[in-house]
Amino acid sequence: MSRTKSLTSITLVVTSTFLIVCSLILFAGCGNTVKIRFNLNYNGATNSIKAITIEKETAVDDNEDVKWPANPTRDNFTFLGWYANTAGTGEAYTSASEIDKTITLYAKWQSNTSPRENSGDDTGNTVVPPDNSEHTYGDFTYMYNEQHPDTVKITRYNGSSEVVTIPETINDKNVTIISNGIFTGKNIEGVVILAKISTIGQLGFRGKWIVIPNSVNSISNSAFPSSNLKKVYFAATEEWTISVNESGDAGNVGYRDSDKYYYSASRPTTAGNYWHYDSSGMPQVWP
Repeated sequence: MSRTKSLTSITLVVTSTFLIVCSLILFAGCGNTVKIRFNLNYNGATNSIKAITIEKETAVDDNEDVKWPANPTRDNFTFLGWYANTAGTGEAYTSASEIDKTITLYAKWQSNTSPRENSGDDTGNTVVPPDNSEHTYGDFTYMYNEQHPDTVKITRYNGSSEVVTIPETINDKNVTIISNGIFTGKNIEGVVILAKISTIGQLGFRGKWIVIPNSVNSISNSAFPSSNLKKVYFAATEEWTISVNESGDAGNVGYRDSDKYYYSASRPTTAGNYWHYDSSGMPQVWP
């Protein structure tokens, strides 16, 4: 009799627990909700924006009691919108954007003042920093090229993301040079190069994939010595001539042995290795 009572009690406890868990799952949407996280996308940000949860495959505007965050503010910068990558490329996300999966959105900023200028000297003349002055843009440190004032050189990557997008421009100046070793010691899985550089040097990159712009015409010796590199995505619909230096023991074994893909915004109708950007701004091979 005591054994029967004990089993009955256990059954009741298990049943009650199951009902509670089921209720919690139903309240959470049974997996039919997604979360939107917001990253202010600059070093030294002291404030934060709370993530919001909405029904899957709907927009924030379609969900009652959920509000899109107010535009963030930053001293000496103008907020340009929310994007699915740190470089602020692709389509901006708004409260009317339909969200089909949990996503992190990154703020895009535009400087209100040229980093090449300060408040001026006593005569009111503009003071230009010396050639070796460094500036910060997001997770990057860069320098201006005094010989070509419309261009900049990225000298360091200071972030910790596994996927890094190198912007095409910084404060309306074209990025034309990426210094050697900017990724040394960084645990980076993939890099998207939007910058219109002509040469890829020894970046210190040991990741699995990279997007190469069609402005590149040469790859330096030991730029990709690691066999970790599995996929090279070319930002063009067909192959173009790239001079690859493979002298020395390391050479560019990673580049040589990797699978190569060519860009196609829409699903290709012919056979071949093609890729496109998915909804989160990541390269994706067409099936």
